[in-house]
Amino acid sequence: MGETILLSLLALVLAIVLVELALPYVNNLSLRDISLPVFSKPSFLLIILASTVMVGVISGIYPALFLSSFQPVKVLKGSVDTGKNKGTLRNILVVGQFTSAVFLMIATVFVVKQLKFMQEKDPGFTRDQVVTIPLDRISGQKYQVFKQALLGNTLVAGVTASQDQLGSHLDQSGVDFKYNDSPIRNLAATQLIVDDDYLKVYDIKMAKGKNFSPEKSANGREYIINEAMAKELLKDHPKATQESLIGQRFGYDSLGVITGIAKNFNFNSLHYKVENLFIVNQDEWGFSTVSVKIKTGKSKQAVEFIKATWERLIPGYPFEYQFLDDHFAEVYRADNQVSKITGILAGLAILISCLGLFGLASFSAEKRIKEIGVRKVLGASVQNIVLLLSGHFIKLVLISNLLAWPLAWYFISRRLQDFAYHIDITLGTFVLVALISVLIALVTISFQSIRAAIANPVKSLRSE
Repeated sequence: MGETILLSLLALVLAIVLVELALPYVNNLSLRDISLPVFSKPSFLLIILASTVMVGVISGIYPALFLSSFQPVKVLKGSVDTGKNKGTLRNILVVGQFTSAVFLMIATVFVVKQLKFMQEKDPGFTRDQVVTIPLDRISGQKYQVFKQALLGNTLVAGVTASQDQLGSHLDQSGVDFKYNDSPIRNLAATQLIVDDDYLKVYDIKMAKGKNFSPEKSANGREYIINEAMAKELLKDHPKATQESLIGQRFGYDSLGVITGIAKNFNFNSLHYKVENLFIVNQDEWGFSTVSVKIKTGKSKQAVEFIKATWERLIPGYPFEYQFLDDHFAEVYRADNQVSKITGILAGLAILISCLGLFGLASFSAEKRIKEIGVRKVLGASVQNIVLLLSGHFIKLVLISNLLAWPLAWYFISRRLQDFAYHIDITLGTFVLVALISVLIALVTISFQSIRAAIANPVKSLRSE
């Protein structure tokens, strides 16, 4: 037992060193300032020391009890059979380790696939090559002048503005809706206040009706709703068509009308389904964000031009900007962190499982060395010996997969329910992970298996 405690203490020292080396990466990944208070907090050091000693004691109890159960006479005669239980406990531990590893491997694959799906799915609007610039109350007064100055350069493909930025949580507002002679209906929906070029710059497609009119008289009176909102407005009129909504009274007051219906687009994260949305052209209320669509391949020159124009027209105010795709990368930053952390845990689980499997393979090869010698004398080939030693471990890995699959299926399906739009759980991924786990196991045990298979049988049988 003293030996296991000593090994545990040595492992503790190595673990502290590895944690200190890994902490900068962990802090960078989690955007936190985590430290290891080994020496700054004596209570923490006492707890980990006590835990380490306890692990050593628990680890040493089984072999101590096992060895103390042997009869001295049988030990001296060499007639002790240490393998009659066929290593059941060792097999269980290896299966448990590989089950955890396979579970995390499957989880990692699906987390990465879901993140890639969210990043690549068409949101229904253009977010590439769009530069967003924040406005405040003072700089917002120069928006129209700034817009016209930008549009005079060929580096700029379009300029628009809004009170909220796509990818952020948009505000909700109450509106009135009156369909023909039906009573006025009050309802709440997500609002997006924009200028008249917004749908054009973001390439938001229209399903019915028309875009905003540039006429000043239409300001604040034209509303464009999305398809989800149209469905909500027609739920009391099942036989009516979307076209029938065009021209109906809608908005903050009695002067507003629906002029168009935009196709649904994901203005929030894909964690959420497309909500009811109305868009109104109202530049008199001011804007908080300018969106500039620039020409592809000339980002640096375009940003320099935008900055120079800003500093010329709005001096004294710092120029701040962000590409819209970078903003959406921040929206999915937490999901990206989860994918990386899950991948790291999967790698650690695989490493620990391989260490356990390597130890078990070494023990098995040493225990059966005389059997291997006899088989080689009787004509068994190296391939036969390798298959003999590897077959048992492959069975353990396959059992681990059978145990991990239902667990992974359950937890991944629960996780995917957090996303309104997600990938499907496919059997092919499970099969692929099973093949990879078998390959990892084969690589792990191949060294011991091949070494035992090519050993000189005379040396192994000489002691008999």
